[in-house]
Amino acid sequence: MGSFTLTIRCFGVFRTFGDKLSVSIEPGTSLLQVKEALARQLGESHRSLIDASALANDKSILPKTYVFHDVEDLSILPPVCGG
Repeated sequence: MGSFTLTIRCFGVFRTFGDKLSVSIEPGTSLLQVKEALARQLGESHRSLIDASALANDKSILPKTYVFHDVEDLSILPPVCGG
């Protein structure tokens, strides 16, 4: 299987970038590598926010050691999400 695209729903401060972000990755890409790709896409000035934020799929918040093998719908959750 070749590269695939992760769709990431935005919450909190990430909504300033739109409702969703997309990152193209290869199978075997780690969560930390996805965050690195987001920092490149959104700009280095947002790196500390991205690093402090959690990525979650439809089942749970993903650990830093998580590895992506297939398409998943994700959400990025900043450290503080208000209503």
